[in-house]
Amino acid sequence: MKMKELENILKKIPSEKMDEATLISNEMRFILATIEELKKDIQEKGAVEHFINGKQDFLRESPALASYNKLMKTYDTFYKNLMNLVPKEEIDNNDNFDSFIDE
Repeated sequence: MKMKELENILKKIPSEKMDEATLISNEMRFILATIEELKKDIQEKGAVEHFINGKQDFLRESPALASYNKLMKTYDTFYKNLMNLVPKEEIDNNDNFDSFIDE
């Protein structure tokens, strides 16, 4: 999700829920920025790294990839919480998902 999409969602939230929505969206913005940094690190260094600690010598998941995966789960939770603040009649049901499934 891009920042513009986040702003479009915020416009659909009633004013009485805006305080909560603002808190959630601020966290989502931070997560999005951090995810971009982690993506760059993963692209530059790879998804696995060579790890040596004493006699241990093996390949392991990159710490950046582990953080990325955790943040994506957290982002998904925040996104669901934000969408729960949008009135059902404001949710755009014309996202072409049904036509995608029918193909």
